[in-house]
Parts: sequence; structure tokens; C-alpha cells
Amino acid sequence: MYEGRGGALLIDPAPTVQSDENGEAFLGLWDDLDVVSGNHVVVTDGMVTHELTIEAVTYDLLDLTDGSLTGTAPEPYGRTVSLGLGFPLYDWGTEVASDGEGRWAAAYGGPIPMDLHTAYAQVFDEDGDVSEVRPARIEAEVGIDIRPWSGTNLVWCRATWDLLPVAVLSEDGFDATAIDHDTVRFGRTGVEAAVASLAGRPLRYARDVNADGLADMVYTFRFGDTGFSCADIPLGQRTVRVEATLTAWMGDIYLEGTDTLTLIRVLGH
Repeated sequence: MYEGRGGALLIDPAPTVQSDENGEAFLGLWDDLDVVSGNHVVVTDGMVTHELTIEAVTYDLLDLTDGSLTGTAPEPYGRTVSLGLGFPLYDWGTEVASDGEGRWAAAYGGPIPMDLHTAYAQVFDEDGDVSEVRPARIEAEVGIDIRPWSGTNLVWCRATWDLLPVAVLSEDGFDATAIDHDTVRFGRTGVEAAVASLAGRPLRYARDVNADGLADMVYTFRFGDTGFSCADIPLGQRTVRVEATLTAWMGDIYLEGTDTLTLIRVLGH
């Protein structure tokens, strides 16, 4: 593989692989380099040589919540983009054409299950050679419940020490206990507070908080770390309702959920 046609060799010595009984061979290079558009690939068996330049196709977003897939394809615009999603029990695929600016978009037809194990976008050149990419970002909305055992989410705005339990709610196809716990954040924008700890142990646990038979995941945060304060309450008002966001990763999937808090200012404070 070369940096470009006529460019520097990216892997030296060039890797070799043995074909199978059907004449097919597979070579994985992800541990050696990041393949990018413009890279030039030369494959030869010593008698026949084939060349391919990786094309600039992108897969910008796979939104599991609304089932949308978006990206761009290189010139000539209007060419076909092949899309595929793989799940444990079935595969899904479709073809779309890019528009006059190279953008493409497709719809799964509803929320996409989170148990997908592969997603790709492909374009083919005139020789039938394929350039394939994976989604740059996979995201999904999840349900959260601040203080799940309380009918109100009132917080005294000066109570920086107050501990806020926030439940991430499991549902069919989504197991909240499988979240990467170290990535969980909560607050004004979803990046502020890490999970609080007691004696060095994170305050988190699994529990079915909404009695639906599925284990949810409860994380506890210190209010003073969330980015909210009395300054959020407009002058002349005692309370204000604000939206709080929790973010996390589950494998390659970026998760985001929102719920509301009511900040209250105690008279004389």
C-alpha cells in the first residue's frame, strides 16, 4: 500500500497472504495503519497485478434512535452508495444515490436495534473495486430518570454537597448495565460530573427502578459538580426548571439522555 499513486510505501516489506481453495484472500491492516482516501493499493500474485485507489466516501452518522444514515460520496455525483447493517439474526441493506453535492442519506424505517455488530457504506469504481467505510459516529438516545423514586426533582441551588441519583433505563434491545461505566458524565451539557465515589468506590448499582422487569443502572453525582448553580435562577424568581444531560459510551455507541431538574432558591439565601 502506498500513500498515493506514485507515493511513498506505507508498509515495508509488503505483507503477503495465502488464498483459499476458492482463490479468495483476506488481509487485515488495522493494526498497522489507518487507511484513508487517496491511498493506493497494489495486489499481485506475481503474474497478474491489480490496483485500486481508495475513494473519499464518508459515513458521517448512524443514528440508532431515528434510524437515519448519512454521509458523502465522491465524484461523479449521483453514483450509487451501498449500505449494510449486520445483526445477530439478520442483515439489512439498501442502495441510495448521492445528490448533486455528493451527499447521501438513507432511513432504516424506525429505531435501529443496539445489538448491531457491523455497519458499512460502499462505493464501487468502474472496475468493480470497492471502497468501504464504517460510521464515524454511532449515537442513540436513552431514557434517564433523575431521582427515580421521587415525584419531584427539586434541588436547593446552594446544596453543592447534595447527591443526585440518576437512573439509565433499560428497554428491549438495550441493557443499561452494559454501559462503559467509566465514561458516564452528567450535568448541564453532559460532560461535567463524573460518578461520585465513597471510600474510593464509585456510587453506582443495578436495580429495576421502574418495575418493568429489566435491570436499570443507577449512578450518583454530586450536585456541585454538575455545572448548575443559583445563577441559573432568574432575578425575581425562586425556582427555575433546567434540562440536565447524561452521556456515556457503550462500545462504539455514544449514548445521551435528558431529564429535568427544578432549582430552588430559599428565601434569605
